[in-house]
Amino acid sequence: MRYLLMILAVVAGIAGYTAYWFVVAGRLEQGTAAWIAQRQAEGYQIAHAGYAVSGYPGRLLLTIDAPSVANPKDPHNWAWTGKQLIIYVQPWDLGHVILDLGASNQFAWHEGEAARKADVVAKSAKASLILDRRGHVQLFDADITHVSAIVTDVAEPAEAERIELHQSHRTDI
Repeated sequence: MRYLLMILAVVAGIAGYTAYWFVVAGRLEQGTAAWIAQRQAEGYQIAHAGYAVSGYPGRLLLTIDAPSVANPKDPHNWAWTGKQLIIYVQPWDLGHVILDLGASNQFAWHEGEAARKADVVAKSAKASLILDRRGHVQLFDADITHVSAIVTDVAEPAEAERIELHQSHRTDI
């Protein structure tokens, strides 16, 4: 009888975690659609070739194919396009998000009347975000390695072994 109760407890734990994972995955998918709609209502131009949530059981992966974001209302009229964006979230720590921008990204912007474009290739381009309970970014860290950028009207490519960016909005650090 004791072994039967232990087996039932394990089965119940697995079933409970599985239900939790799929509920959170559904919310992530709905939240992504809502975030895109909110940004579009603010004037951003956002497009993608589709997205899906996967990663059961250890993590949540939101994979977005051919993402692009532009802000024509910004004075620099900037835009970003990537081949794929992968967003990692651990089911037990929904306030920590890791972004993987992939190896190839394109950026465009205006400097006065001049249009600029940069094709950026990196071995790795990842960012880590710590969010508060309202979803606001409290900490931001980016780590980009072995990066090369070819910029419009610049003769030589810009290259770096590593670029690190750090930003904190927390007052308790």
